[in-house]
Amino acid sequence: MFKYPDAYRLASEFLENLDVKHYWRVPEKLFKAMGWELIPYGVFDYPELSADAYSSYKYGKFFILYFEGQVKTRTNYNFHHEAGHIIAGHPIRYGNSLCKSSADNEKKYLEVEATIIGRNIFLNAYIINYILEQNKNIEKVKTYFCEKYTLSRDYIDTRFDFLEIDLNSMTYPEWVENEAKVEYVRFSMWSLKKFPTFKFIEKYIDNYKYTPAKLFGKHSLTIPLNKFYFEHTGQFNYADVYGNCGINEIEYEYTGVCENLEAYGDYFKNKKAIIKVYEYPEGEVNQVTDIELIEK
Repeated sequence: MFKYPDAYRLASEFLENLDVKHYWRVPEKLFKAMGWELIPYGVFDYPELSADAYSSYKYGKFFILYFEGQVKTRTNYNFHHEAGHIIAGHPIRYGNSLCKSSADNEKKYLEVEATIIGRNIFLNAYIINYILEQNKNIEKVKTYFCEKYTLSRDYIDTRFDFLEIDLNSMTYPEWVENEAKVEYVRFSMWSLKKFPTFKFIEKYIDNYKYTPAKLFGKHSLTIPLNKFYFEHTGQFNYADVYGNCGINEIEYEYTGVCENLEAYGDYFKNKKAIIKVYEYPEGEVNQVTDIELIEK
């Protein structure tokens, strides 16, 4: 059992009790919805504060003060962290002591609690894991969260390091599953823009029309290629694959997924089809793999 049960309980309860039940991708929008006020400060405004951020509770309201000269990736991390403090009620219970540097063990415990809560609100482990189940390219998924949400690679690496622990420690409301699907669509659109595949895939679909037929027990399956959603899933050096053959060029891998197989019979209704296509450097199709079936 992980040693911060209250942090996971508080994060889970916060997600369950949100009035607007969706994945809050932008911290400032959640703060506005919750009535938490953001206050920027400059280097000379609050000499006692660090060049990061600080959460406070006054007049029955939460405030997040943040150093406006900080880089955006750090500011976004600070927003995640300070939201964690607020959700845990730390500013109410401990007041201004949270903004002071301390080696006190209790202070360290509170900081870890805030970090756990913040990452599980804004970098939801269920949603990240859902994307990874659809796309195994972990580096691409990490890059997506870095770029899309303006977060440092160090923070994202740490978030992924705790992914399994967080998944096993959190409980999720039903709406998170739908938000995971929405986020995967956003990831897929980002991927297509960052790794353009349209021209090659359109040419491939136009030339081949259907997947190679494959027999699954008594059931033969071939699927129109335009039923697949394709994305770029990797690249590799031709020489690395085929040895020292004097060719030093890059091949590209694309993965196609077809989730709706009900029309092909009951045997396929709970499965989805996967194929992979490889592109020669000159743009020709090198290899098309057989259909693979995996459970939905």
